[in-house]
Amino acid sequence: MNALKKAKAFLLRREGEQGQVLLILAFGMVFLAALVGLMIDVGIYTTNNIIAHNNAAVGCVTAAEAYRRGGSATIAFANILQQNGMLPQTYSPNQGTGLGLTRGLENQGDGSWRAAVTWQQPTGFLGIVGIRDMTIRGRARCVGRDSGGLAPIAVRQSAVEDSLYGIPPEEYSILGRDPHWDLADVESGTNFRGAVFVHMWCIPSGDPNCPNIRYFYPLTEAPPSAQTQKRLVEDCFKGINCSIWPPVSERLPIVSGTSDNQLCHAFQAGGWEVGDKIVVIVFDGTVYKPAPGYGNWENVAVVGYAVYEITRFEPNPRNCNNVIARLASDRIYDSLDDIPADVILLRSREISWDYGGPIPW
Repeated sequence: MNALKKAKAFLLRREGEQGQVLLILAFGMVFLAALVGLMIDVGIYTTNNIIAHNNAAVGCVTAAEAYRRGGSATIAFANILQQNGMLPQTYSPNQGTGLGLTRGLENQGDGSWRAAVTWQQPTGFLGIVGIRDMTIRGRARCVGRDSGGLAPIAVRQSAVEDSLYGIPPEEYSILGRDPHWDLADVESGTNFRGAVFVHMWCIPSGDPNCPNIRYFYPLTEAPPSAQTQKRLVEDCFKGINCSIWPPVSERLPIVSGTSDNQLCHAFQAGGWEVGDKIVVIVFDGTVYKPAPGYGNWENVAVVGYAVYEITRFEPNPRNCNNVIARLASDRIYDSLDDIPADVILLRSREISWDYGGPIPW
């Protein structure tokens, strides 16, 4: 009799445990479904925000470029977004202004534009907890500018002349040290990697000892710190605070203490891509080192300007050390004013939404 009671109690206890397991399993399945649903909603939200930003950026650049060429920015903005599948209500009518722009296109009056697209994206799982939709928004700011602006890059005169006469190679490194290509005909050391400071001119220009230096905004230090020097070059590649035109016969200090990889990445961060055309400084081929007792500013003498087209990044675009280009002009120009507008590839560019400094030229 006792054995029967014990067996019955055991079965009842097992049934209870199985019931608890089923209950826990049921709650676990609900939790897992909720987690998966939430992840799907978050994924959709993230993906759509990327799509929104990309469309705002494309729309902004297209509008700025159309305006710079004398066309209608508004029409160009609407046309490109429609081609990309954006519905009119995502970009029109305008809503907000300036930093608070959430929909539409706005001319900032300082050479820059802002663009924004917005829509409400229906949710899946979040609808269960009362969140029926999510706000998707993309914003971009851009300027109408020439991608062919003067770059802080110096190419030796002999390389330019060889290219003019068809002497190979057709393409070669203009930025970053290349073991197969000499960036200078004469160099005292191994510091020159193709970059120069346009913000510093040697005074007097005829003295390679560079006894004094003329500084240009935003430079305020004499001499500038290594970090300031690095920032100057990075900003100059972006076209920020770089509307400085060193004349022929001027001497410019070279950028030293910066690796090939840093220079190449700074160049790419400025938005430069394969196919872009840039104006470079042409120097006489010699990197001068000041005599003992003078400063340590190795410098080059400007003899003119040339236009180059970027052809590739080596060893690859993601981890580059060298910028490879080919000559795209038919001569060395004595003045920037001599360069025909149609020689340079014209293209507007995106800048950061909250950038507060001088608008890049």
